Amino acid sequence: MIIQLMRFFREEVVHRSRNVPARVSILMIALMSYSVTGYMFFEIVKKPELSWDQALWWSIVTMTTVGYGDMYPESFLGRYLIAVPTMLIGIGLLGFVLSVVATKLIEARTNQLRGLSKVRMKNHIVICNYPSRLRVLDLVEQIRADESTHSTGIVLLDDDLEEMPADLEKHGVQFVRGDPAKAETLRKAEIKTARGALVMAKDPQDPRSDHRSLAVLLTIETVNQACFTVAELVETSNREFFERTGCDAIVCLQGFTTHIMVQELLDPGVQGVIDQLVSTAYGQQIFVVDLESSMSKTYRELREWSADQEALLMGFERDNKTEINPRGKTKIVDGDKLIFVATKRPVCKFS
Repeated sequence: MIIQLMRFFREEVVHRSRNVPARVSILMIALMSYSVTGYMFFEIVKKPELSWDQALWWSIVTMTTVGYGDMYPESFLGRYLIAVPTMLIGIGLLGFVLSVVATKLIEARTNQLRGLSKVRMKNHIVICNYPSRLRVLDLVEQIRADESTHSTGIVLLDDDLEEMPADLEKHGVQFVRGDPAKAETLRKAEIKTARGALVMAKDPQDPRSDHRSLAVLLTIETVNQACFTVAELVETSNREFFERTGCDAIVCLQGFTTHIMVQELLDPGVQGVIDQLVSTAYGQQIFVVDLESSMSKTYRELREWSADQEALLMGFERDNKTEINPRGKTKIVDGDKLIFVATKRPVCKFS
């Protein structure tokens, strides 16, 4: 009987109805009205003290098959004309509603894992392209290791990945499946409210990956020029094209690798130093901090101040040019960015 009721609800209510929640609600209200009024009609003769709220309580308990036993019909018609239909139809309705809710939850979860849902985030980081699980996982772990981005939302965009890997999901990464070079995909990832975007090379060994990255950068700049973009460059000769897109920062592994190899040859141990400086997971890190000051100071003064803060001042950045270990008399003025090596981000605020 219950199976037949479930089948009836699915065929008649779901497949032949456009507004399923409304029809199910009407059916539940109708059944409740029938059971409450019927219970009152047949039972009030033997129970003059019976009230409408007690009848409603009995109806809800019976429809949900809880059956406390504190109230029950004693008359023959009350039992078989009111209680039996209430129990049978009620359990069918309840099973149907629970199955619909479970189906919706499973569909939502599946769509989320497959990247078919739109994310709801603000001030998050968007990762474009999925070159490999290990590279993206390492990138996410580095983001999570920093205090400033430990709880920041992360969205992964890719058109080849079929389902979000479990280890990325554990880090709270959300997935949007689609071509990052298309504005529609970027809008699903809420790129307009993102704090930054990391454009990874689809294949770090293939220079043609730069073409795809260029398309992604151009689309991001079209949708949200304020989004800070960092792009991975494969072929050094393509740097000029990346700069023309308005990309804020370009990282070229090809040139970086050759520099490290030569430095390691001349001064063994350089690689270990750089590994620690560029990792957010352990040791000291490099911080580029805005100078918050109303007066100019010399590099020597700031270096002495940074020593008291247990930080090492390495240099400064001005007009997109970096000066490392300048002369002590060099003036540091408002708008400059100071470069530190420290365990945590220094705050450069002076009166």
